[in-house]
Amino acid sequence: MLHKFRRFLLALVLLVLTPAVLEAQSPQTVDVNAIVSITPFLSCVNVGNFDFGTHFETEGVITSDGSYGALACTTDPGNTMEVTLSLPAVMDNGTGGTVPILYGILAGAFADIGGVIVRYDPTTPVSLDILSGAASWSLGNRGGGPDEHVVSIDLTGAPIGDYTATIVATIAIL
Repeated sequence: MLHKFRRFLLALVLLVLTPAVLEAQSPQTVDVNAIVSITPFLSCVNVGNFDFGTHFETEGVITSDGSYGALACTTDPGNTMEVTLSLPAVMDNGTGGTVPILYGILAGAFADIGGVIVRYDPTTPVSLDILSGAASWSLGNRGGGPDEHVVSIDLTGAPIGDYTATIVATIAIL
């Protein structure tokens, strides 16, 4: 009988307390955020390197007439792209020999494919609206123009050897 009374008492306590517990609970609201960052698309690939060929030091100044640096870029149509160059002053052979590099005042060319072509001084950054979504950039491409469009090296007095230099193009979306 004590056992039945305990059950009865437990049921009574649960019955009395259950509404109070239910009344004490209130609805909960919790925020869940949705976040997205949209960045401009930009992809550039090297499509041309300088190759001045094989020469004698007595040939003196050699120009980039047959070979020039070039990039092809794609981006979202309507973006503004900026090109900044890190231009070395010399090519070196790794053993102390150097060959000076001279950049024509209009040796840089930047173009919206199918649109505007801008000739510029490669020692300063240049920007261009890329309406088509595709751009080309070159350095030292005469393109039928004057000497100001080329890059030159002066071999006069240079020791025998293989010379290299790296031009770094930084392309950014503004």
